[in-house]
Amino acid sequence: MSDPPVVWATLAAGGQTVTLAGRLRDPSSDGLWIDEDGLEGWWSAPELRVNTTERQTGDGAHDVDESNIHYAARTVTLSWVARGVNRAAVLASSARLSQLTHKTVTLRVMDADRDTYVTGYVRPQTDAAWDSTEQTGTLTVVCPRPERLSTLAHRVTLLPASGGSGGLSYGPDTAGLVYPLSYGLAAPTQNAGALVNNGTSAAYPVLTVTGPFPDGVLLQVGSGALAYSQPVGEVPLVLDARSRTASVAGLDVSRYLTARGFPVVPAGGSVGISLQSAGSGWVTCETHDTYM
Repeated sequence: MSDPPVVWATLAAGGQTVTLAGRLRDPSSDGLWIDEDGLEGWWSAPELRVNTTERQTGDGAHDVDESNIHYAARTVTLSWVARGVNRAAVLASSARLSQLTHKTVTLRVMDADRDTYVTGYVRPQTDAAWDSTEQTGTLTVVCPRPERLSTLAHRVTLLPASGGSGGLSYGPDTAGLVYPLSYGLAAPTQNAGALVNNGTSAAYPVLTVTGPFPDGVLLQVGSGALAYSQPVGEVPLVLDARSRTASVAGLDVSRYLTARGFPVVPAGGSVGISLQSAGSGWVTCETHDTYM
């Protein structure tokens, strides 16, 4: 049987990273490989979570609106093999997977030109059969968020159209014009951009606002708006489109949102965004190509 197409996979949690080589002939620094059974549930969409109502007369069920087509949490089953020069080395390699329990784990898979990841929690399992230099098993990763996200993010930085009032300076005693003359700050051209999603499922950007924005922040998103009414200082304001929340230092401040037009980027599409507030801070917009 031929080797699986996966080049490699990593499992990262708590500052620790475990690498599994995707082809049995490739070297592995952690003594772990993805065996020939590969990854189940990686390329497939998760279970459908759609309620249908059968027609009382006629065939079939009533039509389902696209907005009601949802999917369950994603479950990925990774088949692994640990190899070593002796039994102690094999057990040391398999223990690297056991150390991921009780942690939030990021599973990243590089397969040809697709580099995507999911986040969840794991259950390592070891097969009963064993020998002195090899051990096989499975690792189940349950992902509450079912989408696979591109490891490489699309980032756009928005600057204010104006940093504040400008004008001529007559000096502290208004004795006369101060040279060289200043006509205020030039307006940067980076207050607008596009949120891009090259994936196959809707993407939910994360917007990070770093102040100062003394009067809050207003973002024009497509034909709608997203607005936060309180001053934003050096501690960033995080606007999460998936949860539709605002937070500062981990505390929920969504009650200060006066407009909730959170951006949702369609599959293979883009959404325009612009910063309408004055200040001297910036907004970082991060979007991942998203796949179901």
